[in-house]
Amino acid sequence: MKVVIDTNVILGGKKRLLLRPEFALLVNFLKTQSSTLVVPRIAFLEAVNKFREETEERINKVRSSIESLDKHLLTPSGSQPSSVTVDQAVDQYRNALEERLTQLAAEQPDHADIPHADLVTRDLARRKPFRAGGKAQGRGYRDALMWETVIRKVAEKDVETVLITNDVTDFSDATKPVLHRDLKKDLTDRGLSEDAVILVISLEAFNSEYVKPLLPEVLDIPSAIEKGKYPLFSVEAFFNDKFEEIRQQVSDAIDNQGEEFRYALPYMPSEMSSLSVDGMGEPEGICVTEGYKIDQGDIYVQINLRLMDNEIGFFITKSEAWMLHDRSPVSINEEDWNEGVSWACVYASLDVTLDVILNPTDGAVRSWEVSEATFVEEWPDEELDEEQA
Repeated sequence: MKVVIDTNVILGGKKRLLLRPEFALLVNFLKTQSSTLVVPRIAFLEAVNKFREETEERINKVRSSIESLDKHLLTPSGSQPSSVTVDQAVDQYRNALEERLTQLAAEQPDHADIPHADLVTRDLARRKPFRAGGKAQGRGYRDALMWETVIRKVAEKDVETVLITNDVTDFSDATKPVLHRDLKKDLTDRGLSEDAVILVISLEAFNSEYVKPLLPEVLDIPSAIEKGKYPLFSVEAFFNDKFEEIRQQVSDAIDNQGEEFRYALPYMPSEMSSLSVDGMGEPEGICVTEGYKIDQGDIYVQINLRLMDNEIGFFITKSEAWMLHDRSPVSINEEDWNEGVSWACVYASLDVTLDVILNPTDGAVRSWEVSEATFVEEWPDEELDEEQA
């Protein structure tokens, strides 16, 4: 099997270097099933570019925070956003990602020789991955390069190729997450089966379908961890030791969940942005849902936690701040953050999933990440009755 990963898979997880526990499951599969990892060069280049954009965005956020702090203080703080330039950070990331792909023996087919005229013809015909209609019309050039690379240089007869991407709408049929008919026709036009490339919508979905069924399941260690009786690893101790890193990862996970958060509590603003966990509660209701033995005897475990009373900060427009309902749980921390927005906060509960790769011999944690964080709906009965009425 050839496993092709898109940019969004590379960018998943901390450090953006394919080190997350879910990727460790894929690496285990590649080794044990004599499969090949394929990272098209266009995916690599876009990952580097996305890293640049994220770095610039984070530096700008820090700069804005420093400016706000200096406005508040009687004496300017003298703080600086970063001693590392954007170009230096990007160079470090590019080199580290190149090194990681070399470690993984990843193939990196290039797109330089794909004729531009072929892409223009594809775009004008509005064939996937190009998008048709509305503001999205004509978008999809990078995805088209990615796809042309796959069908010209990766897919072949008698070898299953799986494309893992979160960009479902660009490659799939609208009704279900399978390869779009335009793309299936590309395959048959080249003498391949229309199933020569299989679309999988996430790394987690690939692991659930292809990897975990082949792994030995472990029951005793996850059960002991959940009951707090495993001597080599304690969820509470790990949580306290990694508290700040977990808080930051949970913040990253909820950053774009303003729409979901809007319905978690009563009388919330209609629009919120830049959500962050400014204060995090202690874990309750620990549940270890999965345990698998992987390469070299390590154990993959998935741990679900409920975090209560988390302080969630976010931006809202000043007009939203002025019109908050009297019974809204939202507090305005800084009304004049800038000319257009206020900084607000509210207390809410979160369900958080931790993925951990654990050495059962000494309890050492090989890798870990917050793989998911979602808001818990907390509507008092009287508020729910009023809303439903």
